[in-house]
Amino acid sequence: MGADHSNPKATITAAQLRAARALLDRSANELASRCGVSHSAISRAERINGDPHMHARNLKAIRAALEENGIEFLAGNGVRLRSLE
Repeated sequence: MGADHSNPKATITAAQLRAARALLDRSANELASRCGVSHSAISRAERINGDPHMHARNLKAIRAALEENGIEFLAGNGVRLRSLE
């Protein structure tokens, strides 16, 4: 299944996933343990261009874990760390 485009909050691209992990300096294993999605599913999602092919609930779990750790998803294909202010 692809990303759930009916809910923009659930949609993240593979590039955003890679960038968010890099900003947080987290391994795929660390992200997997925080969001409950398997390491192999995260690795597969990051290897493609565009929308990861996974269940919407898994994308939502990944996104929530990244947001809880300070990632802000931007319009288009961007991510940034939230300001601590």
